Amino acid sequence: MLLARWWHDFVQLVFPNLCGACRSALLLEEEMVCTYCRLHFPLTNFHRFPTENQMFDKFKGSLPIVYASAFLHFSEGGIAQLLAHEIKYNRRCELGIYLGKWYGSQLAAVDISKQFDCLVPVPLHKDRQKRRGYNQAACFAQGISQTTGIALREDLVIRAKATVSQVYMEQEQRIANMANAFQLLPQAEVANLRILLVDDVVTTGATIEACAKPLVQKGCRAIGVLALANV
Repeated sequence: MLLARWWHDFVQLVFPNLCGACRSALLLEEEMVCTYCRLHFPLTNFHRFPTENQMFDKFKGSLPIVYASAFLHFSEGGIAQLLAHEIKYNRRCELGIYLGKWYGSQLAAVDISKQFDCLVPVPLHKDRQKRRGYNQAACFAQGISQTTGIALREDLVIRAKATVSQVYMEQEQRIANMANAFQLLPQAEVANLRILLVDDVVTTGATIEACAKPLVQKGCRAIGVLALANV
């Protein structure tokens, strides 16, 4: 035990293993997120009431939505924002997978696998994914898939239009920015599928709506939405 602790301390000194939220050095028994941040996670528990929450209300009337849930509440400078930033901009796909597994264990407890056929991460445009090296939504979805058993499908829809950042846009601007941004792949068969769309952060829902549109037009049976964080 003492040897393990010494080796951990040495590795931490040379190659520090930091908390994905607060960036403090992790202890030997900690993984990805420190104990302090774990205890202060802004959990939504939306999965307990998937048709009676803030995120579901964003899509009522615009999508044939049957389920909406997010792992965390988003706030400026809060834990959810720090985690999302770390995954997205600091090449921490493994953190996204880890959080997806964590959330997937909560979703598995309410038998979500009986309600949906597949997980579809909101795709990035090919140029952006090439620059980043991965899709942060797909990392999160991969973890969820591993713990729920729901199939991960990245062969159904693509982002055909390179959109600009929506951080400072109003709702109408976001809708215009996302118009016709997504399309189905030629071989995609989505008729009667019950699809869970997965994204990292949901703000107004404009991106999800645009991604769902071609799926709905081609006859998918139901749409659900999962996110790492809901604004």
